[in-house]
Amino acid sequence: MANSTKGIIAVLIAVVIWASTYSISKIGLETIPPITLVLARSIIACIFLYILIIKNRETNNLVKLFKNYYKETFILGLTGIFLQNGLSTLGLKLGATSGLAAVIVNSAPLFILVLAVFYLAEKLTLNKILGMFLGFIGMLLIVLPQEGIGEIFASKVFLGNLVILGAAIGWAIYSVANKKISKKFSPLVLTLGAYVMATLLLIPTAFIFETPKVVFSLGILSWLIIFYLGIFASGVAFLFWNYSIIHLEVSKAAVYLYLIPVLAIFTGIFFLHETFTLINLLGTIFVLGGIILTERKK
Repeated sequence: MANSTKGIIAVLIAVVIWASTYSISKIGLETIPPITLVLARSIIACIFLYILIIKNRETNNLVKLFKNYYKETFILGLTGIFLQNGLSTLGLKLGATSGLAAVIVNSAPLFILVLAVFYLAEKLTLNKILGMFLGFIGMLLIVLPQEGIGEIFASKVFLGNLVILGAAIGWAIYSVANKKISKKFSPLVLTLGAYVMATLLLIPTAFIFETPKVVFSLGILSWLIIFYLGIFASGVAFLFWNYSIIHLEVSKAAVYLYLIPVLAIFTGIFFLHETFTLINLLGTIFVLGGIILTERKK
């Protein structure tokens, strides 16, 4: 089997895992409080990623990260895990559908572009301007309630979408912050560092707003969901993604990430019986079109 074929298979596995997390999280939220779910997922992810750190002999790099770059690592944990995972899970609990949640979270490149222009001094091209415009229109079509503007504050779906929009912004901040430190450490070390910091934030948050001890009374399905999110979504998919970019150009591998919201939408429709309207479709097309346009070099 050619290396490029192996890379494509690897990235597709990662995409399917990431796309499935929205529906699986939605199911888990039926029995697990949102912050507690994110905390449990983060603890499992920390354990799994630390095993990988030991296997790859990167323990010294992890110590160096916490010792010399604890501020930067805190920002990564706060924005990339605490806010991104936390707000996306909370948004699903409030009423957002898994499919549209995936579209909103994966609109992060649009926000990354805005931050990169102001904080990384990246050049703003015509494609990027048009892409941001299309993406903004698409977000309005998705986030605003279709019953009318007057139903904004009465709509649980709108509130859930708005919270998940915060998750996308959190991921954008994480991505920009990560770019400044990514040359000094491996993605594995940075990911574990972020999860450790996020876990330290999630522990008091969960105990203040929820009752985390509920996990001790959970059934097998709930625990399977926690382990799936902690091991597969946070670890295994990460390994397949890294494998894919070894055998494929990063730009080519990234194209497959556009499948995440599409697969999440179909998963939500077929397994959770979620509705997906023509307006939702139009908004999704605008968002994905905007992202593709902003990432074109010409």
